[in-house]
Amino acid sequence: MNIRFSIAILTLKKWFKVLSSESASELRDYEDSYGSVSQKEVTKAFDVFDAIDLDCEWTKLQNTIDVPTKAKKPKVIALLKPFLKYAAVLAGILLVGYYVSFHKEADVNRTPVISKNLSEELRLVVGNKVQYLTDEGVIITDVNGGALAKFENGELTYVSNAPYSTQELYIPYGKTLRVRLSDGTKIHCDSGTLLTYNSQFGSVNTREVFVKGQAFFDVSKREAQKFIVHAKELDITVLGTQFNVSSYLDDIVTSTVLLEGSIALTANDNQKPALLVPGQRAVYNKNKKKITVNNNVNTYDHTAWISDKMVFKRATFEEILKTISRRNNVTIINQNKTLAKQTFTATFDVESTEQILAIFQEYTPFTYTKTKQGIIINEQ
Repeated sequence: MNIRFSIAILTLKKWFKVLSSESASELRDYEDSYGSVSQKEVTKAFDVFDAIDLDCEWTKLQNTIDVPTKAKKPKVIALLKPFLKYAAVLAGILLVGYYVSFHKEADVNRTPVISKNLSEELRLVVGNKVQYLTDEGVIITDVNGGALAKFENGELTYVSNAPYSTQELYIPYGKTLRVRLSDGTKIHCDSGTLLTYNSQFGSVNTREVFVKGQAFFDVSKREAQKFIVHAKELDITVLGTQFNVSSYLDDIVTSTVLLEGSIALTANDNQKPALLVPGQRAVYNKNKKKITVNNNVNTYDHTAWISDKMVFKRATFEEILKTISRRNNVTIINQNKTLAKQTFTATFDVESTEQILAIFQEYTPFTYTKTKQGIIINEQ
């Protein structure tokens, strides 16, 4: 077992409060060393949610974590398994930074934790080369030194004759990024998004992009090259159009809103394709395995984030906190179960997290506590 996965195992033990004092010391040592190299010496990134053999690693995890006998009930084990994916993120991928906290006693009424990103820098992985988008005017190159793109004024622009290579772009919580692909397609990426694509599409029949998070696409029209966006369980096929897609890994639903043109959606479970026209929104629920199409939606509500606004229409407080966490890069723990399910309609833009919470307090009284880890909304 490699060191990075060992860190994840120890972290899970810590979450479940079964970490011995000796292991706690080991974890601190690991974290001290790992923290010093986590941003500059990560030489390889991959799509952990597709690359890891979950069942195999789960078996290893069961054999490694010394869970007390009382906690080894089927209900607890069933709840534990999904969090292995998050352990893999901690094991060195640092993809988008989804961090889940879980306590062994909270097998039924666990407190939702919405956490900030582990990495706070925009970064691009090209092969085994990691490049950080921190300096204006920086030229992005491939492993052989060939020019791929330029980062300037908050936009990553690829040259039309860029050498072919696979790109993995990471946008942390608290930041957004505009991307212009080599074919002229424009993509606006929201906070907490992972985008995978090729630097050059060449003469292939299909242009493909993989997104985990949220992005707005303005696709350059090419009759001979259809454009496919892979968003978790959905494949969105277009020729040239404008649409928004939301497919965060910790969301149950994947959705897309069409502004212009037409798109076809296909679910991984081989449902009949859904065809959208402008003004429609399609939602795929991975639990129900069903695509639902809504007509005459206000597309601005779903694309306002491009203008740094957060628009909520009859959204639950829990959903609102999740968006605030991503946008402002802050960990929020909500212990108020009643408040979590209340719905609100609101619009925010320049307000800080505390200013937003103060506004909600005017309508629904609650208290919160600031800690080093973030904000805890207290029980009612």
